[in-house]
Amino acid sequence: MGEFYATILKLEEIPHPSASSGFRWFKIKGNSQLHLIGKEQVAMKHSKSVHLCLATQNLDTFIAHLKKNGITYSDWPGKENTVTNRADGVQQIYIQDPENNWIEINTAKH
Repeated sequence: MGEFYATILKLEEIPHPSASSGFRWFKIKGNSQLHLIGKEQVAMKHSKSVHLCLATQNLDTFIAHLKKNGITYSDWPGKENTVTNRADGVQQIYIQDPENNWIEINTAKH
């Protein structure tokens, strides 16, 4: 699953402090990190309300990257290949990683 975060989301992988197998860590921005921990026996629920949110200032380029890599995106209600235009002017889409965790990509300035 780490390849999805490196290749599709283009996050920078950072070393795990003990170099244990089954761990992949990624830098998001500043001191924020995403930690992926491989476990075989974890019961998971995949509610869209629980998601990682990342921002880009060029959503069209990111959508083209998703299409090139065969990744489906949707708006909040779930309509494929549709962008949500929020009342505050921010655009957003949702994708899922290989384990069906939800990720929002939006154009908010942080």
